[in-house]
Parts: sequence; structure tokens; C-alpha cells
Amino acid sequence: MRSLAQRLKTTKTSIIVLTPGSKLPDELKDEAVVIEFLHPDASELAAVLDRLTQTPGIKVNLTKLGREKLVQAAVGLTASLAQRIFGRERVMLDRPLDAVARGAAAFVAGVDFYDHIQHDYAIRHINSKTGGYEYRPLVKRGTPYPTTEPLARIAVKAAYDQQQQLGIAIFEMGEPRGPQTDHPMELVFDPSGAARVVQVTPDEQERRNYFWLNEHTPTFLHADPPAQKGEARFEVIFAIDNHKRLLITARDLQTRRLLHQDFPVVKLT
Repeated sequence: MRSLAQRLKTTKTSIIVLTPGSKLPDELKDEAVVIEFLHPDASELAAVLDRLTQTPGIKVNLTKLGREKLVQAAVGLTASLAQRIFGRERVMLDRPLDAVARGAAAFVAGVDFYDHIQHDYAIRHINSKTGGYEYRPLVKRGTPYPTTEPLARIAVKAAYDQQQQLGIAIFEMGEPRGPQTDHPMELVFDPSGAARVVQVTPDEQERRNYFWLNEHTPTFLHADPPAQKGEARFEVIFAIDNHKRLLITARDLQTRRLLHQDFPVVKLT
């Protein structure tokens, strides 16, 4: 990092690093400028609350005094955390101090503040013509949970004759990172701190964009008798429960036997 900073001095280019603390290594103290951002004050938190209350479909039963107490109780929180606590469906607006305290405690404990899915999810399969992987969308971000209707219904086919263990590869889709190009490049640092630009390989790019959620347990459908290549052996129906778990209901199409009923396979976020 120090070597890169020295190289960039004459290029009118800066590197911005965001950290929760302001402590710098001794080697970088002469190369860096530390800018500390304070937590939002009451007026800024009030603006966060106002934006939420103006959201279409949101009903608020909050007195002027209650609003003031709610904002004051949130002083010391970041704007994003305050927004999550203000926007929580179960926040008790008649007890604002208790609401913020409970909301902050829930955040620390890992309780979810959203009533919808935050990422996209897909099923990976092999294109029989090209032999390459393709991804079929399964859950779109913004999907409310728990679901009241099936998300999707698919048929799982055997990949070879006498196959006994079948399954589904479920992936979380990553956020796009900058402009998409045929030859993406990235800046990397070697152990000495020197920077260089290298090309990202297709395998590495896929690994970053798609996260395999059930890599260690991809097969959970047992075919008895064994399935034959190309046979549509199982019907699988997907749903999401109130704990954000992806559920499957699976039936053997040959024997008509129900293998799984609302069986959780992965946890969504």
C-alpha cells in the first residue's frame, strides 16, 4: 500500500479506504490523511425517520412527542442502523425508547430487520448442447416471506444411467462489480506491497459472482429404483418459510412416493 501511494503521488489519484477505526500502521502515517465521520445528529436522524414515514403504504401512528423521543433515543446509532430499527414492522411506536433499545439489541443479536429476501438465488444446471453451466432464477430479491404460493416447480432429471443420488445446486447471485467486460482486470498486491494489474479468469469471475450454498450437501433425492439418463425422475416445489429457509417438497414421479415435505435445504438472506 505504501509503495502504491508513492507511485500515485504524481498521478492526481487517491485511494480511499473505509474502516471502522482510525488507527494506521506506522509505515502509512506519512502517506495518509485520516478523515473521521461522526454519527448523525438528531436532525439527520429525524430526516431518516421522515423519509420512512413518507413511504407509500406505510402507516404511522406517532405523536409529536413520541417522534422526538424516538429520534433522541436513536442518537449514537449510524443512519443505516437507525433506518433499520425505524423501519422494523414490529417497532412499538407508542413506546419509542423501548422500541429503539429493543431494535438495537436485536441488531446486535443478529435478528433480521427485513421482511423480504435481499439477494437473488438461482439453480445451476448443465446445458446439454454446450456442456456449460447455466443458471435458472429461483428467488428474486424483494420476494416477501413466508411465501403463500409455490415459488417454482421443476423436474429433476438423471444425468446418467442407474443414477441413485440426485440433487439441486442452489446459488446466491453476487452483486455486479463495475462494468461487465469480456476481459475483466483487477489490481492486486504482491507480498512486497507492489501493485500490478492482472486479468480475472472466467472460473474466478464465476466463483465471485455465484456462491454455492449447498456445496456440501448437493444431493438429497434418492432414486429407488435407480433413474435412467434423461429421465425426469423427481418433481420439486419450492417455498420460503418465516425463518427465510428455502423449503422443498419432492415427489418421485415413477413411484409417486413423497420424499420430502417442506424440507429446508438452505438459509436465504
